Amino acid sequence: MVQNRSPGNDIAWQQALDWVMLMRDGMLDASAEQRLLDWLDQSPDHIESFRQACAVWQATGAVTPSIQAALEARMPPAAGQRPTRHG
Repeated sequence: MVQNRSPGNDIAWQQALDWVMLMRDGMLDASAEQRLLDWLDQSPDHIESFRQACAVWQATGAVTPSIQAALEARMPPAAGQRPTRHG
């Protein structure tokens, strides 16, 4: 079961919120987007924290399609789904 995060001392959650705020403010250029993808690749906790932070902001349209696709590609398949192969 995935726990929902809340603001506090969770560093990954705070970093995820920072990334979402950059997206919201339109400051996620190609270089920053690559740094975000590198950060996501560092830890499954980063992926989950970012996914949850995006869920908070998704209603605002702040999550760009390319970031949403990259995030989905990094998520493990949901129970009952078979992984897809690309390439």
